[in-house]
Amino acid sequence: MKRAKTVLTVLSVMLIAALVGCAGSAAPAASDSSVMTLDMAIKEAAEQIDGRFEANSKIALVNFNSSSDQFSAYVLDELTANLVDSRHLEVIDRQEIELRRGELNLQMSGEVSDDSMQALGRTLGAQNIVSGSLTSIGDVYRIVIRALNVESGRVEVQYRNNIVNDAVVTALLGSGSSGQASTGSTSAGSQSTASGGGETATASGNTAPAAAARATGAKNGTYTIFPRLQATQAGRPVDAYMEKITVSGGYVTFFITSVPRGVGGYYSTAGNWYHGRRLVLLQDLDNPARTYNVINSDSEAGNINVFVTFENVRGTRFRLNEGSQPSIAFEEIIIPDEPDE
Repeated sequence: MKRAKTVLTVLSVMLIAALVGCAGSAAPAASDSSVMTLDMAIKEAAEQIDGRFEANSKIALVNFNSSSDQFSAYVLDELTANLVDSRHLEVIDRQEIELRRGELNLQMSGEVSDDSMQALGRTLGAQNIVSGSLTSIGDVYRIVIRALNVESGRVEVQYRNNIVNDAVVTALLGSGSSGQASTGSTSAGSQSTASGGGETATASGNTAPAAAARATGAKNGTYTIFPRLQATQAGRPVDAYMEKITVSGGYVTFFITSVPRGVGGYYSTAGNWYHGRRLVLLQDLDNPARTYNVINSDSEAGNINVFVTFENVRGTRFRLNEGSQPSIAFEEIIIPDEPDE
């Protein structure tokens, strides 16, 4: 019995010593699983929103408050893409939201009241609206995304998480809200690329450097696009090609045809760019909050091209969207340095 007590005492002393030793040594730092990439946070937020509402509920992503228009546009566009891919909710087209936002004079990246966002939601016929914000907290950022009921104003979803300040976040926030692109240069013989057609386009053999140095607008003149840019619909190429662009003062006109080269038929593939029958919107890609509504659209006299005209246009890099469902778009149009000779 005495021997058993002695052994128990020794074991107790060893256990206490081990515990003291552990307490005195530095424990390894636990990884912070709550800090994630921006894309991961957007995906999680989309999943929460998607799971909250009944199938085919109409939802509009109306505002994201950050210090950068480009960051705000990225979050809204990626949220839209995630929700559209799930095919559970009816997501209102971003171009239609931008059009209504302009009519109500609401910002995309600034602070907007719930009442104003609800008013925007009503004009869009949405049952729920999504907004969000970004806050800097030391080395990380806090992202908040919430969904509100348009009629009651009740918060239905409140997603929040910390995101790491990685290269993507730095690049998006670095653009600020000034609408100026980062400075870039190209060597002789460089060409401008346009997504959607899979081709590289130049105008009359002139080089097309980054739009940063010409963010206030292109020179007056005609720019013949060769090879012609091709539009896409739901990510697939369609028979809509950009033949030329004319600039006169603040007026910019885009000429669209149905063939990749030569003279083709009257353009009518999967939509209608002319006579104002559809929503046609021009977006400045270097300042996504800046959009322009079409002021004139028709067929070119003596020719069979369709044209769309916008006024008070600034910038040289654009997205041109025709508002059918799904919409047809020239995803990136870059106006080159010099017009035709």
